[in-house]
Amino acid sequence: AEMELGKAQYTRASQLFASSPQIESTQIARLEAETRIAGVEIYQSKTQLAIDRLRQKAPEIAQHPTNYLSILYYSTLGEAETEAGHTQEADSALRLAVTLAYRRLHSLHDDKSRIEWVEQSAAAYRNLVQQRLLQGDTEGALELWESFRGAELSAADSVPSGSPELSQLHEVASRLPSLTKETVVTYAALPRGLAVWVYDDRGIWSNWIQGNPKEIQAHVERFRALCSDFTSAQSDVERNARNLYGILFAPIEQRIPSDRLLVIDADDGLAGIPFEALADAQGHYLADRFSIVASRGIYYRGD
Repeated sequence: AEMELGKAQYTRASQLFASSPQIESTQIARLEAETRIAGVEIYQSKTQLAIDRLRQKAPEIAQHPTNYLSILYYSTLGEAETEAGHTQEADSALRLAVTLAYRRLHSLHDDKSRIEWVEQSAAAYRNLVQQRLLQGDTEGALELWESFRGAELSAADSVPSGSPELSQLHEVASRLPSLTKETVVTYAALPRGLAVWVYDDRGIWSNWIQGNPKEIQAHVERFRALCSDFTSAQSDVERNARNLYGILFAPIEQRIPSDRLLVIDADDGLAGIPFEALADAQGHYLADRFSIVASRGIYYRGD
């Protein structure tokens, strides 16, 4: 019902903008409304309808190369093509969305604009990371994810010489040889599931947890709330600790030597979870086996 209401509102907005004087601002507003209608159709599993709607608007999008609108359009098109199983078309649209996002980021000069950029560009990056990972490109997916996580920092510190070549991202690879005393675990909530990477000087390994990431985030919120409430029943805390351990850590625990520092880089929806309090089936806490530190991503860590 909520999606239908949203679609109706966007449809009404599109009609209003279409009947208004056709200056550039109203044309752009109408195209944004149409793109958002397509986003609702994707959510409703009306994928082909969304693709047809978006492809029909392609000539108009080309006539109004507004950064925000173009990023939204190609990101939505890439998501629709992904859902339809059109791998090549999805990759092309998402790569274009990410390239446009990169260019826009490096034209911004204040923190507020960069924060807005993260919100506007997240879908394009997350969808392309997911596509790369599910195609078996473990390293490429991680490099792209870390570049997104560190985009604000790198934009503030440097001026790009041109558009990014996604195949040339190598920040993680360049750091691997120095990771001799620590192992990094990175979590990313993507549209179809949760991606997990484990990496250090021994290489990069990934795990994919298929499912709705919002359900995992709900488990995280529940556990965080239990841990912060001193009235919580111990049995509830322990049950949730084991549950999250099984989801987040059990699939990768054999990859992490106990004599290394465990560096956890958790996506925003998982940030703040007390990983130290997660427990295995025998009741052993993660903090009993590892020294744990949190990270915001490889771009934020010193050499």
